[in-house]
Amino acid sequence: MSSECLWFRSVLRVVASVHLGYALYYEYRFTQLAVQLRLDPAICGKFKYLTFLNELLQFVYNLLALCQDIRQQRAVRKLRDYLLASCVVPLALTMAVTYWTLCVINRETIYPEFLDLIYPKWLNQTQHS
Repeated sequence: MSSECLWFRSVLRVVASVHLGYALYYEYRFTQLAVQLRLDPAICGKFKYLTFLNELLQFVYNLLALCQDIRQQRAVRKLRDYLLASCVVPLALTMAVTYWTLCVINRETIYPEFLDLIYPKWLNQTQHS
């Protein structure tokens, strides 16, 4: 593969990793749904939600792919490909198709209007797309 293509792919992976990393940080640190609704703190916190776990998995995959671009090791490439085929794509497709289908049918059942005040639009797009 040409060095220009490898460079461009690496830049895209850095941008994706930074974006997902910031989204994870923002969601974990600043979006406190239980506090806003005056509920008891949830057991396991954000880690019990599939959207958060999906975002975390996407972040780990992008970091692993970036490491493979830099190091060019066969074992890292195999792990990256296995992770992509077995976890990342099925979970991301399930999340996106389920969320957007239910959102089109009836938005209030899956994402009520008041959540727009807690979750910014860019964070909602990052979590569900």
